[in-house]
Amino acid sequence: MKVYELIEWLNEHHPQRFAEDWDNVGLLVGDDQKEISHIFLALDLTEPVLDEAVKTGADMILTHHPMIFSGIKKINNHTFTGRKILRLIREDIPYFAMHTNYDVIGMADLSADYLKLQETKVPKQYFRYEIIESAYTIISKEGEEFLKRLRKEGVQIFLDDFGTGISTFETVRDYTFDALKMDMGFVKKIGKDPKRDAIVISIIDMAHRMGMKVVAEGIENKQQSEFLCNHGCDYLQGYYYYKPMSAEEFSKLLDK
Repeated sequence: MKVYELIEWLNEHHPQRFAEDWDNVGLLVGDDQKEISHIFLALDLTEPVLDEAVKTGADMILTHHPMIFSGIKKINNHTFTGRKILRLIREDIPYFAMHTNYDVIGMADLSADYLKLQETKVPKQYFRYEIIESAYTIISKEGEEFLKRLRKEGVQIFLDDFGTGISTFETVRDYTFDALKMDMGFVKKIGKDPKRDAIVISIIDMAHRMGMKVVAEGIENKQQSEFLCNHGCDYLQGYYYYKPMSAEEFSKLLDK
């Protein structure tokens, strides 16, 4: 199979036109005429992920989150993104990202069989399924019923990137979620603008009053962490705690 053939198949099932305007999906690096047989899947293209892909002999990488969101002024070995781009080119590994177009289209097509929920030995209450708000603008009635079935089986449904959509409050009013994931755009401004701080506090309070937990994304420093903890945020995630790591490193961390 060639890269462009895989791209055609992906676009047939998850058209790039359904991606959010701010998103950057598609073939970001590489030759679409390259022959491929080993595709490496990951959430993010971190340097450890790239190391693992090369180690396993991957000839293409597909991630959920794009490595490149905005214009790049320089490509050299002194930046994280530059090093990864240079290595992708050097190793001749095409890199493709499918983000919000997958979130929006994919969620309505999911099934319990696809998620392997019926086969796994892991208790279903440990599963978390994250959905971006824009997915609800095109979700079918069947998709809604599917989510209800997941919740009845114990799977928790999180609303991702809360605060970025145009119908955020309608979404939490009309649908049932176990938790909101607060967009990192709010977190980055903590301590810099009293109005934004007040919005963060209000989101946490509103979610709790509606019976939902709150996850804050993108924690990068102690000030942000303490502010969110002091105002009752339930879960925190970000580079302040851990940076992306390989599966082997994560396994060792769990053993501690």
